[in-house]
Amino acid sequence: MFVTQDLFDPDATQKALLKEFEGYRTRRRLKEGQIEVQALLEGFKNAWIVKDYATIITVAEKLPEGVLNLDDRLVLYYDLSITRSD
Repeated sequence: MFVTQDLFDPDATQKALLKEFEGYRTRRRLKEGQIEVQALLEGFKNAWIVKDYATIITVAEKLPEGVLNLDDRLVLYYDLSITRSD
């Protein structure tokens, strides 16, 4: 049985999630089946750290209705980004 290195490398997992998030950021429209909540969380967290509130807002507004509410942390990042960007 072969085990990939990614399973034991948190940096590789984070990079993969951020790459997935980058795809969300560049697409015009997102469909519910194409979205991974962990990728959204990692992308929102990364954007928050660098104070890129516009990215959080832009991606959140592309999400299908209800996806943002799948995780309270997503809603928190979005709400605080709106507050900070005003």
